[in-house]
Amino acid sequence: MHLLYPPYGSCRNSLHSHVINQQSHEGIATVNIFIPEINRGTVTDDAGYYELKNVPEGRFKIQFSHIGFTTVINTCKTGAEAKELNMALRPSFFKADEIIITAPTYTAPEQTAYNITMIRPERMNTTGTITLTETLTEAAGINQLTAGIGIAKPVIRGLSGNRILTIINGFRFDNQQWQDEHGLGLSDIGVGRIEIIKAPALLLYGSDALGGVINLIDEKPAPYGQTVGDYNLKLYSNTIGATSDLGLRGSKESMQWNVRLGVQSNADYYAANNSRVPNTRFNGLDLKSGLGFIKDKFVSNWNYHTSLYQIGVVELEELLNGKKEERFEREMEGPHHTVNYHLLYLQWA
Repeated sequence: MHLLYPPYGSCRNSLHSHVINQQSHEGIATVNIFIPEINRGTVTDDAGYYELKNVPEGRFKIQFSHIGFTTVINTCKTGAEAKELNMALRPSFFKADEIIITAPTYTAPEQTAYNITMIRPERMNTTGTITLTETLTEAAGINQLTAGIGIAKPVIRGLSGNRILTIINGFRFDNQQWQDEHGLGLSDIGVGRIEIIKAPALLLYGSDALGGVINLIDEKPAPYGQTVGDYNLKLYSNTIGATSDLGLRGSKESMQWNVRLGVQSNADYYAANNSRVPNTRFNGLDLKSGLGFIKDKFVSNWNYHTSLYQIGVVELEELLNGKKEERFEREMEGPHHTVNYHLLYLQWA
């Protein structure tokens, strides 16, 4: 278990204001308002108003974002001296620079000494890739070492293995990365965004980050006062496989929660000459859950993640013999790699 102590106080306060179009002075609906320090957010109503209750006393960075408008990052103050924070967003037809929020710091791109590439869920869902590592290769400068569809390792600027560090919500994920026969053993289920740092980050992350860092960050909580759900399904013709996940998120005045369950199942891969590559099957199960409370003098967030993946290992003998098996066979009968991890952490103040 990991205990974190965020730098903010603990008093009951409320944030409420009006977000308008800078040109027309009309309210803007569905503007995303998010405070990363306390992991809470909401959206504006049809008239451009919003209210976020039970915010601890202190100074926070608050982000206003909406498609078609320039993203604005401001500092808000809650407590006795707090003032109403009205916001006017400027229409923008170009991609505006955004604030990069990484595990150690909150900073702008021009103030960052290393190159950060971001992959968002919209891009993950449209690439048609099967594994998380294959999704990473959609970014410039990222390749993969693979020994079968399920066994793949990211390569950043020619470096791989224990020179690449993987982080899940700020915590290290060490998965026998020095072995060629071991895959990453993670999926993009429930991931809100992926940050790829393509530069040495030894001082921030340790010696394992010589080649770069892959930072997996979970999806944001539900907007304040809402309960939302979604279901996703991906089908793959080559492996006769599927990836599906179901998620529910809710947020109330003093509580927020989330739960997501995902399943992945794939049979053996077929090569370009229409021959089956034996024992390239892989299957996985993911569960993510979280529960947070905001009371008068207490702020806490409990999170628990677990996954279990089985990935077949290709052997030369089987490959040469061309062992015949059923096309839809998924049971792990041959050598395989099992990855099972549990991550439980608490944030409180």
